[in-house]
Formats: sequence, C-alpha cells, structure tokens
Amino acid sequence: MTYIMRETLTALADLTRAHFFFVWPLLFCSGLALAFENYGGFSWELVGRAALIGLFGFLAGFVLNDYVDREYDRRGENGTGRCSHRLVRRGT
Repeated sequence: MTYIMRETLTALADLTRAHFFFVWPLLFCSGLALAFENYGGFSWELVGRAALIGLFGFLAGFVLNDYVDREYDRRGENGTGRCSHRLVRRGT
C-alpha cells in the first residue's frame, strides 16, 4: 500500500512538476534583490508581487507547453495515441 501511494505521489509530482514550483519565484526575486541593491527602493509589497509574477509565469509556461505539444500528446509517446505516463495503467 505504501509503495503504491509513494509511486502515485511521485507520478503526480512529475506530472505537475511540483518540485519546481519555487524556482521561478526564487529566480525572479533574486533579480529583484539585485535591482534593490543597485537602485534602492526595497518594499515587501514589491517582493510579494514579484513572487506572484514568477509563480504565475511558471504556471503560464505549463499552459504554453501544453499548447505547443498538443499534437505530440494526441499521438502519444509511442505513436499509438495512448498515454504512457505512470499514472495510466499499462496495457489498457
């Protein structure tokens, strides 16, 4: 039971790329920190906005990727039209 739950959670994390959710806000805010250092004008409100912009930009990348890869996804990885992701039961 634990193995199945771990495998399902790993597949969901791979599918949603949840392990990367912090990367874009972190990169965006680090660039903002450099701008604060050079130009001044630090505010927590601006840091919060930058983190949200980074997070929403990351999510928008998912949408763009789905749109660009729609034909590839429709055919499936092996050309049969079936999805072969770990969340989908093999052989069905």
